[in-house]
Amino acid sequence: MKVLFAADGSDFTTSSLEFLARLPFPEGSEISVLTVVPDLESVIPGYGSPRSDDIQKTARMDADLVLQQTFERASRLGLPISQSILMGDATGEIIEHGVRTQTDLAVVGSHGRRGFKQFLLGSVALKLVTYAPFSVLIVRPARATASAGEGSSEILRVLVATDGSEHSNVAIAQFAELSARRWCSIKAVSVLELVTAFGMDIRQRLSEPWKQRKADAKQHLKQTAEALDSLAIEVETQLLEAASASEAILDSANEFSADLILVGGTGSGRIGRALLGSVASRVARHARCSVWVGR
Repeated sequence: MKVLFAADGSDFTTSSLEFLARLPFPEGSEISVLTVVPDLESVIPGYGSPRSDDIQKTARMDADLVLQQTFERASRLGLPISQSILMGDATGEIIEHGVRTQTDLAVVGSHGRRGFKQFLLGSVALKLVTYAPFSVLIVRPARATASAGEGSSEILRVLVATDGSEHSNVAIAQFAELSARRWCSIKAVSVLELVTAFGMDIRQRLSEPWKQRKADAKQHLKQTAEALDSLAIEVETQLLEAASASEAILDSANEFSADLILVGGTGSGRIGRALLGSVASRVARHARCSVWVGR
């Protein structure tokens, strides 16, 4: 698996590395550590003064230091590592680099450094998970470090949100590649959305098409549990009926005390087009834990 790790030197970068240490990547995996020097001409009003070169040199020196520190910490993961510094818009550079290197998974902190040195802000992480044609893991440090430090053997609690679609199945298959050993606890959830206005949900539940959808969803959950069984110490399934799929997924994740939510993205894989379904987008934006959007 080819992993692209986007670093900005913030505490979120450290938390993301700690979270990665809890994932058993398959043999042959490799990590590319990337940091991006902001395009100062676009972010600083009046850029072009005599001090511009000094400012740019300082930004480059900061990026070199961030890259060196991140490289040293990432080396503890025991995987082959490459490193790169690019200049420009963070989102665009990360996506283009990921496409060039055939990245399978990009890892970013949910937020980044503030002010002049800002890089992986929440807005950038959201753009990545929206536009990237590869999978994106957004790490939230509250869950990343709540019960485990780097290299911890603590069992990871993973909520797998699945709807039976091709994109959902691809996300599950990619996640299943991580390891053949049992290393996590999994809860697989499917949500059937109800139309609650004017009592329509009552009619839905009594209809034959709805009963068939429930039967199909239960069968898919069974297949999902079987596909992930080799990874998990235990697998449980849950079929929910709710007005909002995203809210039901988030509530289920909170009840499960999930460290990670796995959800399938959608789209054609072309840069510049919105690739994320509305449910996955809301989950990525509002989850209290880390989120893996699989493509």
